Amino acid sequence: MKLDQRFCRDSRSINKIDKSNEERVYLRRLAMEKMKKKRALTCEAIQPIDHAILFKVILLVNMSVIAIGFILAQLDIEER
Repeated sequence: MKLDQRFCRDSRSINKIDKSNEERVYLRRLAMEKMKKKRALTCEAIQPIDHAILFKVILLVNMSVIAIGFILAQLDIEER
């Protein structure tokens, strides 16, 4: 078998492996996104801020050169 033929055969098999790996990674990411959305909708800890009550509201901000993150929280009766 010539060198070119072996190279083509080997590169095709590598492409198949890469493609199947990409599909696996994509499906994992898709499943994680679905799980995150489902958990966010059913999580008891995630509730809107109640402006009618006078409990303290806390805004925590964390910044870097790359990203910004924040947490908005409201204390309950026991200040938790």
